[in-house]
Amino acid sequence: MLDPRDDLIGELAERLGEEPMAVLEELRGALDESVGPVRRLDPAGWGGAPDAHEVRAAAAANAVRLARERAGVAADALSREDVAELLGVSSQAVSNHIRQDRLVALRAGRRWLLPAWQFDPESVDPMLPGIADLLGAWPGSPVALSRWATTPSRDLDGRTPAAALGDGQVREVVAAARAIGA
Repeated sequence: MLDPRDDLIGELAERLGEEPMAVLEELRGALDESVGPVRRLDPAGWGGAPDAHEVRAAAAANAVRLARERAGVAADALSREDVAELLGVSSQAVSNHIRQDRLVALRAGRRWLLPAWQFDPESVDPMLPGIADLLGAWPGSPVALSRWATTPSRDLDGRTPAAALGDGQVREVVAAARAIGA
């Protein structure tokens, strides 16, 4: 079945070849009508744009913050070998889980570090359920996921996502993770 937009796209492509500036002006006009004119932020309310020094300082502060967060997650992480022993599998099997997005992991040089929150050593199956589903829904990095998973969430009645996964609330945790990316 033909999509009626195909005709419009074909016509646009033809016109672009003949008179590109006129077509672009028409598009700009149509966009202005649909979304309104571009409004600049009022410097009186928002302040002026940062200068190059302020931008560099903010970027450096952010890099330090990210390094601290990563170090915090790494400090509470298990090695690939530790996880293999915990799960009763080979180190290669753990690597396969990582590659298949079934476990959260971060690289530390040539080693993998696996955040401890995704395991319950007291359980018959120490790997929390739903990690693969959570990874599929999570919009950010493994470090951000680890911080979120260990922070109480209003979406989960004040429980941490890791605790909710431990209680089998996979759907609720995945929905909360998806809401972050929405």
